[in-house]
Amino acid sequence: MKAAAVAVRWCRRIGGVFLLSAALSTHVAAAKAGGPIAFALAPGPGLIISTPVAGAFLARAGDAPERLYTGLSSYVVSDSSGTGRGWKVSFQLLGIACTFEHRPCPAHDDLPRPSAMSMLPPRVSCAPGTDCTGPASPPRVLVDSETVLQVRRQVVIAAAPGGAGMGTYLFEPTSFDGRDKDLALYIPDSARANTYVPSMLESVVSGP
Repeated sequence: MKAAAVAVRWCRRIGGVFLLSAALSTHVAAAKAGGPIAFALAPGPGLIISTPVAGAFLARAGDAPERLYTGLSSYVVSDSSGTGRGWKVSFQLLGIACTFEHRPCPAHDDLPRPSAMSMLPPRVSCAPGTDCTGPASPPRVLVDSETVLQVRRQVVIAAAPGGAGMGTYLFEPTSFDGRDKDLALYIPDSARANTYVPSMLESVVSGP
């Protein structure tokens, strides 16, 4: 994925869960676009997930249905709590809006929910300093094929069972077909040429 800039808009705590909103920008298919990503970090000291960066989707002119792609950066999950309770990582699609020439597009141009946005299973490796054995054994990836991200519920991507995952782990996206093709979005033939901006929730929750 190409480099992107991230600027924090707000951070607040709700019932022990921290919500972070970030504005990001990246070059995707020669178009400059950005969108909000919301991250939820579950309660529990020592449980951390880093902020990934994802670009927007650029739809070109044409009436035919189109599958669009964009990049997703790697992210890190770390559990240094020492509790051994395990944890799980999940993604949820909150919605997709669009922009046209840097102006909000009409409401009817927003993609309907649920939208067919998907990702492939990530690759997980142990970070330097994590020995990958015993309590530091890596989490298991729970999806084995292309996975559609849901609007009404979180989709669990990977999990560390109790007594494992006590270390730092790198999650790297799997590309569909080449660089900057880590997330896919199906654009129906009713959609016009536009830049579509996803809003996603990523969480790490303690416990099996």
